[in-house]
Amino acid sequence: MTECFQPGDLGWLSIELVAGPLDGQRYGDIPMLPAGAPDSISIPLGKDPKTAARAAYRRRDEVPGPDGAWLYDYAPEDPSSTETTAAQASTTSD
Repeated sequence: MTECFQPGDLGWLSIELVAGPLDGQRYGDIPMLPAGAPDSISIPLGKDPKTAARAAYRRRDEVPGPDGAWLYDYAPEDPSSTETTAAQASTTSD
């Protein structure tokens, strides 16, 4: 039987994006997955997440940094895929 999770059921991650169009942005509203921190994320660059271009980022390490934030490096060659989590990071950042 497959369990169903809603965003936030397992907690939230703090992340910092490195390089690319969102360099230096920090988000504290990335949902933790059952397997842990997502390997990659895709964040919309416009106001409408359904139509906006997206920036892809890949997780750098297996553990968060000293401040508790996970580092994600810009990955322009990383296509959206089933393993990519669409971050619901709207207009607010930490």
